[in-house]
Amino acid sequence: MDSFAGTPRDGHASDSGRGGSFEGDICSYCQEPWGTGRGCFMCGAFLVRRAQHERLRSRVNGRRSESVQDRLKRALGRIELHRPRSLKASLVRCQLGIRDLEPLLVEAGPFPYGRHLLYQNQGIESLVMNWPSGAECAPHDHGSSWGWVHILEGEAEHSVYQLDVRGVPRVRRKRLVRAGGWLFAPKGLIHSMGNPTSNRLVTLHVYVPCITGMRVYDPSRCASCVVRDDCGAWWPADDRQIVQISPPSSAGDLPR
Repeated sequence: MDSFAGTPRDGHASDSGRGGSFEGDICSYCQEPWGTGRGCFMCGAFLVRRAQHERLRSRVNGRRSESVQDRLKRALGRIELHRPRSLKASLVRCQLGIRDLEPLLVEAGPFPYGRHLLYQNQGIESLVMNWPSGAECAPHDHGSSWGWVHILEGEAEHSVYQLDVRGVPRVRRKRLVRAGGWLFAPKGLIHSMGNPTSNRLVTLHVYVPCITGMRVYDPSRCASCVVRDDCGAWWPADDRQIVQISPPSSAGDLPR
């Protein structure tokens, strides 16, 4: 078998039966960074055959050259992945980063965030959202959907609400989530997100099934409305985007 050139570090000695060592922080075959205590980040092992290494390298590089839509289709297209834990694991393996999504970001304009639909099929949808400094969306639910939010860049303030006896949302808890963090949004959750920093915030969202019947709340009006599927988490300026409007106190079917 071929061996890696270099000197072992971190106390890992070469296995003379299989050969192999590494030098510095870079794999001597593919020039990729080593994972901490795990060997080559790409190979996933300290000692591999050159042929096996090249197959892995070709596979990873091929995935990197795929479009964002193709990567999400491959990751999200299987119905058995539509469970919280397996869906998150699939998204992690997809390895979408800010560099991949930068060309797809939409400016917020008059809204709290710019939104771009990345992928959608009959059972799942994924969007990327671009939040300017100081932006905050309205409290809202996701209809009958649940999903994950991944913080790609910046810091998000996440607020969870509970409806009072009049059906008006009141903040139950808040927390900051930094880049790399994940938020799970179960069915029926009423929440809001915002960007409290001076830098932009970029978030990746995946929902199962595709969101329909989202209810947006306006505590200042003591009112809520169900919005069209192409509307974001804000009170629509265009009444044509409102499907139904009602004061929360008269909406007996609102989630509590």
